[in-house]
Amino acid sequence: MNVAQALRPAYIARLKPCATKFKPFRALGNKLAELKFFGYLSDIVGSRGKEVNLEKPIPLREMLPSPFPETNIIILINEKVGGLDSLIQDEDSVVLMPILSGG
Repeated sequence: MNVAQALRPAYIARLKPCATKFKPFRALGNKLAELKFFGYLSDIVGSRGKEVNLEKPIPLREMLPSPFPETNIIILINEKVGGLDSLIQDEDSVVLMPILSGG
């Protein structure tokens, strides 16, 4: 037995591997823009969210598929009201959701 094995507590040897899926490693300081879609908007896009690496700021409109609705949606960019022509850059968090009504 070597020194490292002798100093390691017994409970560490009994730990099982974690089943959690980790996101891939990203270089420090390079946080991607994150887009989240709610309601029927996620069906249009084909996912509930995606991460995008942007070299320069671009309008949100250019990041969305062509049949994406332009009215009756709420757009939040970094927790503030935005629009389809708002510029999105790395590290931005964008949330798109339909306007719901009822009574």
